[in-house]
Amino acid sequence: MSDKPSVSAVKNSGAVFDPTQTLNLMLGMLNTWVSEINSAKTDRAEISAWKDTQVVRIQTQGLVLLKALELTFDERHDTFENLFKGLDKSMESGDAAQVASFLESITQLAQTSPFASLSNIEIVVDQLKRSDQVWEI
Repeated sequence: MSDKPSVSAVKNSGAVFDPTQTLNLMLGMLNTWVSEINSAKTDRAEISAWKDTQVVRIQTQGLVLLKALELTFDERHDTFENLFKGLDKSMESGDAAQVASFLESITQLAQTSPFASLSNIEIVVDQLKRSDQVWEI
């Protein structure tokens, strides 16, 4: 069985055959086919361009998030470091009230989520805008 259609004709059937009409019908179908192929190519190109744009957006947003996390954890690290330095000094001086105050602050900071400070994106944006710092992404 062949994939091509077959045609059979009956002699003297009285039907009028117009080869020009058949040729025009074939050309119309070919034009439609070529148009559909071109449309599909355009759609694929647009989808590919959209995909590339989305990949860059996702990668950029990931880099910004990582930078924000880095800044948050750097700030948190500095805060802990300063609190422990203050605790050491107050223990050396024997100031029990200050020792208790530093211990309370350290405990409160340790109990908070480091991600809570990310909710205020203005802090991150301010850090990223600092002119005295070069950011490598």
